Amino acid sequence: MYKGEIINSQLLSIISETGHTDTICISDAGLPAPKGVERVNLAWKKNEPGWLDVCKIIYENMIVEKIFLAEEMADRNREMYEQFKAFFGGTKIELIPHEELKKNSRNCRAIIRTGEFSSFCNCIFVAGVNF
Repeated sequence: MYKGEIINSQLLSIISETGHTDTICISDAGLPAPKGVERVNLAWKKNEPGWLDVCKIIYENMIVEKIFLAEEMADRNREMYEQFKAFFGGTKIELIPHEELKKNSRNCRAIIRTGEFSSFCNCIFVAGVNF
């Protein structure tokens, strides 16, 4: 039996099937999910689960070589931006316009929707490789 922390079978399947350079978007409650992209809706009420918590658990269970983050977060959601940088600072973070992030989400392996209700809490993880 699996002994890790993630118990959502759809999320586990996506992480285990993700290969080098595949991308996964972790979104707030408002980001539109493009047709054709698998969606995992973890939200069950406002701010639950929180975006940063979901980002952390996915990061701890996936090799991430780069993160695309909505650049608007740096100005319009400074507290969350600082928390994100503090945790993920060891990984390359590229700030891109929110509109570009939304366009790039069309090519993601999946979009993980959280219950986050604060502005611009959207990112894309680029999968690394463990060899």
